[in-house]
Amino acid sequence: MKICLSCGQVAENTDAFCPRCGKPLPISAAASPAPVYVLQVPSSPPPSADELPAMARFGTASLLGMIAFLVSTASGVMAIIYLRGAILINTTTHTVKISSNVIPLLWVSAGVEAVSLAILIGSLYHYRQVFVDLRARASTFSTPATLSGLAMAGAALLIIGSFVEVQYTAGLIGCLNQPGVTTASCAGGGAAVASLGLVGLAAIVFFIGLIGVLIGVWRIGVRYRTELPRIGSVLSIFPYVNWIGMLLNYLGAAEIRSRLQGAGASGSGGAG
Repeated sequence: MKICLSCGQVAENTDAFCPRCGKPLPISAAASPAPVYVLQVPSSPPPSADELPAMARFGTASLLGMIAFLVSTASGVMAIIYLRGAILINTTTHTVKISSNVIPLLWVSAGVEAVSLAILIGSLYHYRQVFVDLRARASTFSTPATLSGLAMAGAALLIIGSFVEVQYTAGLIGCLNQPGVTTASCAGGGAAVASLGLVGLAAIVFFIGLIGVLIGVWRIGVRYRTELPRIGSVLSIFPYVNWIGMLLNYLGAAEIRSRLQGAGASGSGGAG
């Protein structure tokens, strides 16, 4: 309805002029559009008891990772102790001699390192399965699922590289123990570059993949709102404390499983 401002006559909305005095009627304001309501759909479904198998794998992966890092630390300490006791430096002749008795011990150390890497590959396999299971519910786990495969390939290359490195070291020790040779002449530039190049390439591939795995572990902590995996993912980067990070991941997996089991029991009770 419109009201004439001159005489107060009530007119229809369709009238342009007042039916009484003929004066122009005020233009009615356009009707406001009806508000549009958008249903907010979550980007991923919330955690549920269906994810218990994935969290059981998460615990297994973390336990294997902890064992692998402990064995690797022991292997590194063994190699350092062996070499420190076997190196003899002659400051007069500027030569370095290494006892050949250390060679079998270095092979043992390489074997222990290979065992630790094999266990780590098992850990990475389980991590990858966790991310594959979770990416069906949250797309943020797609990249960790891909990079965990890269970490497995890098770890396999490191196994080969560790034995190549010991083989080169054994040859270097044999050369240094010969009379009248210098350290530089025994270095063997091409062999050194090849062995170090293989180990370096393997380490780069493994490190890139490992970062992807740890990002996935961090996102597990975010998804399930628990701090332990997030702290564990950070500690797992650093040598000698990485096993502590894996321990925190294992404890975090147990906490998440307990929470999901409680949620499943509550849901079953409510349904009943």
